[in-house]
This record gives sequence, structure tokens and C-alpha cells, in this order.
Amino acid sequence: LFPDGRHGLSYSSLTISTHDKDVSIDSAHVFSTGQDTAFNAMDLYFDKLRLINLDFASLYQAEKIKVDTVFCQNPSVTMKLDLTRRSPTRDREPRDSISFHGTPDSKDRWNKKVKGTRGDESPFNQLSTMLGHLDIGFIDLQNSRIDLTTRIRDKVTPFSTNGNNFQISGLMTGVEGDQPVQVKKVAFAIKNYRAFSADSLYQVRFDSVVYDNRNLFLKNFILGPSDRNDARDVKTVNIPLFELRNLSVNEVIAHQRLQAEELMLIDPTTRIYHFDRKASPRARPLTAIIAEVNKKIEIGRVTMVNGDFLSQSLDEPRKRTEVHGILSSIDAHEMLEAPTYELMGHAIDQLRFAEALISNARSELTLRDARVTGKQELIEAAALEFRSADSSISATLRNARIRGYKFDNALRSVMIDSLGWNSALARLRKMRPLRNTSPTGESTPVPAWQVHA
Repeated sequence: LFPDGRHGLSYSSLTISTHDKDVSIDSAHVFSTGQDTAFNAMDLYFDKLRLINLDFASLYQAEKIKVDTVFCQNPSVTMKLDLTRRSPTRDREPRDSISFHGTPDSKDRWNKKVKGTRGDESPFNQLSTMLGHLDIGFIDLQNSRIDLTTRIRDKVTPFSTNGNNFQISGLMTGVEGDQPVQVKKVAFAIKNYRAFSADSLYQVRFDSVVYDNRNLFLKNFILGPSDRNDARDVKTVNIPLFELRNLSVNEVIAHQRLQAEELMLIDPTTRIYHFDRKASPRARPLTAIIAEVNKKIEIGRVTMVNGDFLSQSLDEPRKRTEVHGILSSIDAHEMLEAPTYELMGHAIDQLRFAEALISNARSELTLRDARVTGKQELIEAAALEFRSADSSISATLRNARIRGYKFDNALRSVMIDSLGWNSALARLRKMRPLRNTSPTGESTPVPAWQVHA
């Protein structure tokens, strides 16, 4: 037990080389408790712990562990953090208590909090107290197990992960000021990670996570049906690169809530298969949906690059919607504040796509090289093509413009104010039966006339 009465260390063997500035510890057990509550506790165990190029002078003179590299073999980390605030809320909340290397202006804009918005303690204040004074250039944790439990008043939230490798660069704790923990980069590969929906019918998977300069990257993110889900009407989302920019770690750890300036989706693919004749549950009010989303997510902007979307009816094969090559930028704050779906469309700063196909049993509509401007309720397309299911009517409009589109909250009724174009070609074909050529009375299309405009 160390002199402060809150930290302790035990081990089976210890090897120190002052010449090489190297320390190796076998079966290392490090434990610590917080200052202000019995709930705060940290327990670390390592099969082998190695510190390379340790600054012995800093350890002796300042009780500071300053080391270039730390290797941890089979670490087990158990941590409990009480984030319930003990003191009254100040006029301004403190800055996010973990520091990253964004621009000062962006930090100031993001970290300013109105009085009383959070009302809970930063996890990094507690973490810094338990870890002590650290200055570590690089940490490598191999085959780690991590169990984290946070408490805010009466709410206790657990999190655990096992068998993963972590790399941490530029870790500093015990720093004076409102940023007691500083980290440059965290990267870890997650093996066979799966999380299930409440009914276990859907699962989330991804391969690896990189946390760099306050940005979080998930690779090969997949949301899809689980092995228990044998239904045909399913949804799948595949995102090779999922990026959250300027993410608040405090909100994730303390409240399991995503708070970030921007969400970037690179090459996302969405597939939705549905039954049109299947009875659906009563639709929830839009305000209730938005309130629930706001509890878990606060994102400033959503950007999609090269997206691909398919919605396919299973009982009406010709009824489907496809959109390819989507590039979009949406103001998420404005969208979630909108009282109707129509006004949500005004949050679209830009939406471009290479091709969109909308078809049903009677017709097929295709838009090519199109752009949507939400606030102007304007859709512009290099080409708009219409074709009836029996090919009796077809039309192609060049440089088409759809103005003043409107739809209801059930998304069943769509109206437009005007449709314009620079040039157009329309074809109409008559269908008449062939004489004495087929006992079934099959017909063949015969051209009637066409119009250029």
C-alpha cells in the first residue's frame, strides 16, 4: 500500500535495470480508490507488465510515472466511476475534461455548455484521481479484458469487452486545470464484436475502432438480422467506414449518449425488404420519435459519401425504390427540431445522386444525375425518364426541374407545384391484338406517334 492510502501494488516478481531504464513485473496487481466516494475503484491485473525507458528521477522526485513505452500482457481492467455531482452547477460547465488536438475555436464552440445542462461529474476527473500522475508515450495492451461500471445517482450502467488489443498514444493524467486527462490517439481491434437488439432479432457488428484526435472511426460496421431472425422482411445496413467527428467522450461514458459535431458515412449500403400487405403497427407521433432520438444522439451534421439504397416490396416485386451514388449533407439539429416530415426536408443542404429508380405495378420513374435542395423544395435532374409498365407510354425530359414538392406525414401523398424541362421526347404506343396468329390472343405494340418538345 502506498503512503497516500489509496493506491497499492503487488506482484510475483520484479526486475529493474537502471542502466537500460527498464522495469519488468510478473503477475502485477495495481489497485486504487477514489477520494470522495466508496463507489470509485480501480483494479488492474497484468500477467506481465513492462516499462521501457522509465524516468527514475521523475518517479522519485515528483511521484510521476514518466515512460516512453508500456507493454501489458493479458491485462484485466475493472473500474467503477461515480459521476454524481457533489457541488452546485457553475455558470458555465467545464470544458470536456479530456483534451485533444483540435483547433482552439472548435473546442470553445463545442465545449461551451449552458448552466445545468449536464449536472454530473466528468469521468476523467475521477479517472485522473485513481491513476495518479502519468506521462506515457505509448501503451500496448494485448488480449485485454475491460469491465467499466458508471453510476449517476441511482442509475448504474455496466460495459465490458474481452479479448481485444488496444494501443494508446500520448496518455497524460494528473494534469492541472480543467483537462486532467489528455490522450492523443486510441486504436483497438475488436474480435467478433456483436451487440443485439432488445428482441435479439438484429445485431450490430464491426471489426475495429480508432479514436484519433477526438474523432472515432468504426470499420466494417454492419447492422443486420441475427441468426434467430428467419423473417423475409428484414433490413441490413453495411458501412465500410463510419466516422464521428469531435466526439464527446464524457457523454459516451457517463450517459451512453452520442454527442458529436458530424457523422460521416463512407460507401454505406442499405437494403430494406418489406411486405406492403402486412398489417403494420400504429405509427408513432413524430414528436415522440424525435424526443427518443434526442435522448441518445446529438449530432450537428450528417454527411454521406457514395451511398446506395434499396427498398423492395416482397409481395409486389415491381414495387421498389433504388438510389445509387448518394452524396448528402444534412443539418441534423434543424431536422430534429422540425415538427413535420416536410419541414425535415429543409435541413438538406445538399443531396446528389447518380441515379434513382421508383417503380410500381403501373409505371417506372428514373432520375439521373440529380440534385435536391431542401429549403427551396427543388429537385433538378439531367434526365427524368418515365415509362408505363406495358411500355405504351414513355417520356424523357432533359434538364428537368421539379419545384414545390410536398408530402404528408404518412408519406403516402406527394404533390408538386410545377415540372419544367429544357427538351422532351414522348412516345405513345397502341396495343392491338394480332389477327389469327395466336390462340391466346397475345398482343404486340404498334407505334402510333411520338412528340418532341
